[in-house]
Amino acid sequence: MRYLVDGHNLIGALPQIELADPNDEAKLVVLLRKFCNRTSSKVHVVFDGALVAGVSRGLSGGPVAVQFTSGPQGADRAILKRMTRIKDKGAWTIVSSDRRILDQAERLKLGHTSSAEFASRLDDKHRSEEEQEKPTPIGDDVDYWLEQFDS
Repeated sequence: MRYLVDGHNLIGALPQIELADPNDEAKLVVLLRKFCNRTSSKVHVVFDGALVAGVSRGLSGGPVAVQFTSGPQGADRAILKRMTRIKDKGAWTIVSSDRRILDQAERLKLGHTSSAEFASRLDDKHRSEEEQEKPTPIGDDVDYWLEQFDS
């Protein structure tokens, strides 16, 4: 699965990261990398309000690509533009708290989820059932072997 994420919206939905923290973007990227490694996903995260717009070589790497945009609504514009260019609609999920973005994702038939919902998936304690490791079932022959070694 691939995710297109409004970074500051997601930070605002996470209890462990504050938007006022000067390292908030880097902390989010760490959480996203763990999520990607756990789920074999890829994430393109967009942050707005940067002095210099562009792809962050320092934060991008592996399954996470980081893009900074200028201006207060730059991330919204970049995400809306990118959404219209997505060809494999079934492979992408849009993550935002912005109703306009989520509505457009629905119109474009793209998967979408709120930042709050996605934030719950980033926490190891609240992983979805499909992400959690399933216990290996123990066969019926265990009782037999317990009897053999119990004498």
